[in-house]
Amino acid sequence: MQLARNAQDQVTKTAHKIRHDRCRRNSWRAGATAPKHIRQQGMTIEMQTTSSQNRQSTGSPAQFAFQAPTTRQVSLAGDFNNWDTNAAPMHKGSDGIWRLGVALGPGRYEYRFYADGVWRDDPSAQQRVANALGTENCVRIVAA
Repeated sequence: MQLARNAQDQVTKTAHKIRHDRCRRNSWRAGATAPKHIRQQGMTIEMQTTSSQNRQSTGSPAQFAFQAPTTRQVSLAGDFNNWDTNAAPMHKGSDGIWRLGVALGPGRYEYRFYADGVWRDDPSAQQRVANALGTENCVRIVAA
């Protein structure tokens, strides 16, 4: 049973990345977005883009939190890091809440948490949008 679940999780993770890689390639052709390079600085991930429409970070990093006291590993994945589940590991506090600050420019971002190999929603997300996998992505709007 666990083996089947792990296989399904891997298929879901791979399908999610393929979908977003395709979207990213199509956006590059249209000139809307270019690859993003990330740099980890402590608990803040600074996202930089080479797009002609450079979205500069304004103000404080966007804070993400996920309550999961028994979880061993949580990452933040979204369109801002090409859905890479290894790019933005979160840090667990003594209260059992995993946190990460991400420097994002103004805009709309889709994301999910990846906890112990399973895609999870953000219970505090105010917006969600359907994705190609039959589930939903959480949406974070960063104001200008």
